[in-house]
Amino acid sequence: MKSKLTTPNPTAKPDGRPPSRKQRLLKRTGMALAAVLLLAALGVGWFKWRFRHYTGAAALADFRAGIAARRAPHPAVRFLELRYGSLDDPENRRNAFLHFFDPGRIEAMGIMVDHMDPGERRTNIADTAQWISSYRTTMSASEREALGQYLDSAAGQRQMQMATQQYLSRDVQYRSATAPVIAELMMTLDHARNR
Repeated sequence: MKSKLTTPNPTAKPDGRPPSRKQRLLKRTGMALAAVLLLAALGVGWFKWRFRHYTGAAALADFRAGIAARRAPHPAVRFLELRYGSLDDPENRRNAFLHFFDPGRIEAMGIMVDHMDPGERRTNIADTAQWISSYRTTMSASEREALGQYLDSAAGQRQMQMATQQYLSRDVQYRSATAPVIAELMMTLDHARNR
């Protein structure tokens, strides 16, 4: 007598019956959920790799402020107010200024500048450069001293080095378009350091 060798169905119940419709649906739902979680983890990993120290919460806050400030008469100033609070407060002004040296934000600004229409880009760049110039010329002696001390600290030097590397990694069109802002930033850094 010949024996039949059969491979058992791995999804079959112990009594040999195939899984029920409910069990198959549960299995498929679990696999879909696992795929969604894997994609979410990959997305978070990509975001962290692309923007390094730029957190998701900071990106969301910047995005909301950017959308709200888009049609304002002075969009850059409105963005900074929405993001950091009243710019009459010296601490908020300093934080807003240092915002331009966050490597993740430099990357995000590069993406935004690349996707703006030319008129909006020119308006935002001119408005940003004007705000930085105004910040420098209206900076009190104590603000200048505090900013200079931060820039001379190890943390300040590290932030400037990382920001410079990130900025130089951007393409030449971005660097050319943002030249007025960069010139104002450099003059303000020199102003704070030469106290």
